[in-house]
Amino acid sequence: MFRLCRLVVLLFVGCVSLGCRELPQYTIYHTADSITIDGTLDEPSWAAAESVSAFVFPWWEEGAQEPTEARVLWDVRSLYVAYTVTDANIRAKHRARDSAVYEDDCVEIFVAPDPENVVNYFNFEINARGAILDQSPERTVDRSWNAEGLQVAVRHDGTLNNSRDQDHSWTIEVAIPLAAFGDYPPRLPPENGDIWRVNLNRIHDDSNRQYSQWSNTAVSGQGPNFHRPSLFGVMQFTTTLVGQVEDARVRSTSARKKIR
Repeated sequence: MFRLCRLVVLLFVGCVSLGCRELPQYTIYHTADSITIDGTLDEPSWAAAESVSAFVFPWWEEGAQEPTEARVLWDVRSLYVAYTVTDANIRAKHRARDSAVYEDDCVEIFVAPDPENVVNYFNFEINARGAILDQSPERTVDRSWNAEGLQVAVRHDGTLNNSRDQDHSWTIEVAIPLAAFGDYPPRLPPENGDIWRVNLNRIHDDSNRQYSQWSNTAVSGQGPNFHRPSLFGVMQFTTTLVGQVEDARVRSTSARKKIR
């Protein structure tokens, strides 16, 4: 309760400069599966995990608004993120680590692990080839920091960089070692009820340039900018295993039916 009260105060302070808006919330359930990072999302935990709420298009002007689904899980070793990206024309040219992947079809994971210091956030940007741009809160000019042990896998339902056919989607699976967050979180691994501020973003390449995201970071009169941590969404860790709550509801419903 104390953590939630502190968060409410911090969010209120942020309203002074950016205007109040309701931030999306998500519960990160614990996984007991050994998740293999291969882009297939075939573990039971991914099937049980709920998607975050629908992505919004704050800067939309024209073109198709292709939907994006994202799910998040965790265990004592890693934070896991999975995207399923509807995309009629999958394109990505950058291959090198820390290259300009945001020019391609790309997804992004922004994480502020201390909700009292949201300016200290990490970003992990990954294109449809699996090329990675990652930065720590220091944001070194030469981008020399890399998250040790970061795992990424991408699968395409379509053909990369072939505009002559119709693609359907691509899937990306990411495991971020909790140790990569260093001393920034109040504690590692997170405890039950801990809150991190997170945003999940997507950029479409120039064939249909769109900017969509889970938590709306738009400010009136300004162009696309994902780097507004005070507007990141709210994610709360639970030690409850994913699917366990739903299983309990099913058992309870079944028991009531039997009594009747």
